Amino acid sequence: MGYMVSVTAATFKNGLVQLWGIDDQSHLWSCWQVLLGQGNTTVFWQPWTKAWTTETIPQQRPAIAVAVAPFPDGALSLWVMTNDHQIWSTFQTTVNDARAWAPWKSWGVQEGATVMAVAPLNQFGMLEFWTIKSNSNIITCNKETPSSSSIWTPWRDFELHNSGLHNSLTAAGWSDGSCQLWAVDQLGKIQSCCKPASGPDLSWRDWGEWPTPWPASAPPPRQVTASGRPPMANSIGMELWATDTAGGLWRLSWNTDDVLNVPTWARWDKFSGLPKAGATQSALLSKSERGFKAWAIIVAPSRMRWMQTPYKLTDWALFVAPQPQLRTYWCWAAVTSTVSRFYDFSSAWDQCSLVNAMLNPTVFMRTS
Repeated sequence: MGYMVSVTAATFKNGLVQLWGIDDQSHLWSCWQVLLGQGNTTVFWQPWTKAWTTETIPQQRPAIAVAVAPFPDGALSLWVMTNDHQIWSTFQTTVNDARAWAPWKSWGVQEGATVMAVAPLNQFGMLEFWTIKSNSNIITCNKETPSSSSIWTPWRDFELHNSGLHNSLTAAGWSDGSCQLWAVDQLGKIQSCCKPASGPDLSWRDWGEWPTPWPASAPPPRQVTASGRPPMANSIGMELWATDTAGGLWRLSWNTDDVLNVPTWARWDKFSGLPKAGATQSALLSKSERGFKAWAIIVAPSRMRWMQTPYKLTDWALFVAPQPQLRTYWCWAAVTSTVSRFYDFSSAWDQCSLVNAMLNPTVFMRTS
């Protein structure tokens, strides 16, 4: 029975969500929200599938990392790293269509690379991609224009070097057009560097230890995830999440201070309500002004849990993707298939196979 070991997420221009996950066998899966019902007002999740794009990664190479970011027009750019340290990318050819993707492009083998990040680089939304190689060198490439159809530049060394980075890498664009990178170093400390959106010096500012103190009593951070969000009244908007080495999940928010009325980082808050075994990895995304939706991989049992946080901590729930019934009176098949694919998302028991197994196939063919 398969289970997810990592997850990432993105929001379509229409507000719907798509998830990508890598399972314990290094298979890349995806599921996404669709609108059904009268007036297309009811949101359902499509079941997890490996056939979410018409062209799979060549030779079905095992995946070890995935990253995603939006272009200014709302189309998504998706990057996958395989276990031979080869990097692949694709992009949406139709905005809001979870199955409309361009053919995969190989970016070659980057020796020892295991982590990567992609984010808007400037106020125009031009994307940049980063990965850390085995020698701790960061290499990067970027779109020549903000358009999803423009070409990517060749690989080049990132202008800032930090030999201690290895555990985690994440990036996010601020609403003012600046860009920031975060990473966890070999000593378990969070490091960061940033590129301003305007001013006399637009070069990257050097790596430095993250100024917001990590809780002294907490185990050191293991993985960090960042997400920007659209500008809101009196707020620039950003959230930084981290998992520690004991499975704790933490959140740090950039919001307007209620007393001083200036934007500032708050303090690290630990999420409660997780199983004792804790979280191994998290993904988050922004969605207009309604706050964040977040997903975390929970060990023992290895199940995905999700939450929505409208600027406050809320309870976690198991991530279940209820299926709509495909035919009249098939509610029982929809529920059964949903439960089967919750415990094993590679389960072959879809609604049609259940109906065929439980009822006379001739009846099924006549009524379907």
